Amino acid sequence: AIAIGIDNENEASWTWFLENLRDSLECLVNPHPIERVRYKLFSFVSDRCKGLENALIKVFPNNYHWYCAIHIARNAEKWGGQKVSHSVFLLAKTFSHRYAKFLLKEIGKMSRSAAQYVEEIEENRWRSTAWQADLGLPPRYGILTTNMSESANNMFEKAREGSWLSTIDSILVTMMERICTHREKMNGKDGYVGYVGSQLKKDWNACAGFKVWSGPVGGQEFRITRIATSAKESAKNFTINIANRTCECGQWQDNGFPCIDALAYFRLQKKETMHNVMSEYVDTVYLYKTVFDMMEFNIHPVCIETIAPDGETLPPDPGVTRRSGRPKKKRIRTRPRSACDPDESCVVCSRCRKPGHNIRTCVAREDM
Repeated sequence: AIAIGIDNENEASWTWFLENLRDSLECLVNPHPIERVRYKLFSFVSDRCKGLENALIKVFPNNYHWYCAIHIARNAEKWGGQKVSHSVFLLAKTFSHRYAKFLLKEIGKMSRSAAQYVEEIEENRWRSTAWQADLGLPPRYGILTTNMSESANNMFEKAREGSWLSTIDSILVTMMERICTHREKMNGKDGYVGYVGSQLKKDWNACAGFKVWSGPVGGQEFRITRIATSAKESAKNFTINIANRTCECGQWQDNGFPCIDALAYFRLQKKETMHNVMSEYVDTVYLYKTVFDMMEFNIHPVCIETIAPDGETLPPDPGVTRRSGRPKKKRIRTRPRSACDPDESCVVCSRCRKPGHNIRTCVAREDM
């Protein structure tokens, strides 16, 4: 969706945009096809913009909204550096409550402020452990970040250099060409998208040595024992529910296709073929046909030379002079808080062994 606003990214402008989006795309509030999910079909993922968050609650109260894990990890980096950022992202990805508790302790050792920051964020908005515990949350299909939006921003970077009219024309042309190109690539393809098939094939081969234990007679629950593959690992046990298409590892219900434990049941217990499992238990969003149908309609081309002035849109103010030099495109990142508070810094000088600086900025080096 493309909209031109006259205000900044505040709650009022986001509310106006989302209301127009809702009125234009009624499918956004369609019921979810999975009965156990409490929310509507489409979900939103954002960088925790306060204005957008409040606007989503107003306009889409029954659609789920989760936070970008990358943004949370980068915000935590201000307190403890890249090691903390890496641990926070692992915390967002893991479905294991035990490993999540271990990561929180490690983050606390590196930076108390970073640990307090991540603990204050609602768990069910960004941590995968919430999707393992609450089956009413909608599947994320592996989307934990807003990387797709960042890629789109990068794709439209050159469009920002012109006027409003040329900017919109550049965006529309780029989208039209992209849809046409991808539609030609998808045409004639059958089955599921490549990475899903390769992941299922990899797990199918890896689960050959697993053990499957049935629960009550005639029941839908089965216990899967993952055999250790090295001396550093230990056997792990997870319970799957075939009727609900869920697993205690959390991946089946969140990704929309069987996890390695479910594949072990289908291969070892039910003696199914991989082809039958894919055709029956993989979500249709991964079908090439679904992707092709999504791009069935393209953007209608518009020639800007045929657009006459409407008499209302004002031209740029001639009194505003352009500054010398090339316009800046990259934002200036804020200085990490660890740089201002040596006790919170993860940087340790190799000369004096004190935190908060390195050998190049060490005062002891200047005295020598």
